[in-house]
Amino acid sequence: MNNSTPNTTSHSGTPPGKTLVERAVARLEAESIRFLNSECRSIIRKPFVRPCSLIVRGTVEAVKATSQYIADSGINLIGQTNFSEGLVALLKIHSLEGSPVFFLAECRWCRPYGEEWFCSGWHFISIQRGNETSTKPR
Repeated sequence: MNNSTPNTTSHSGTPPGKTLVERAVARLEAESIRFLNSECRSIIRKPFVRPCSLIVRGTVEAVKATSQYIADSGINLIGQTNFSEGLVALLKIHSLEGSPVFFLAECRWCRPYGEEWFCSGWHFISIQRGNETSTKPR
């Protein structure tokens, strides 16, 4: 039995659908660049994708999010919660090689990031030491 891919090229010599896929990916990449350029870019941020959770003072339930970028001063999160600017929360960041890391963080901005999704920027206020096994705000 022949396991080679059948010749399914179009008249232009391009596999069917590939041009449409490439165009869709290019459009999404361009959107991402425009979104990133609309943020404060004076701070160097590094791609950083990790599960995170936030607990707001006075609440019990953790809000789940995923990180997008991190810098020495803060982190960008993507999730389904529309946070208010100035909100302070305990931020738990998953570690791949040990205990999670906890920060007290303030929401500096939050805006829509698709249908029912939001992107938010958080400023690190302080690291919360000694609470690696607790998720309760101090």
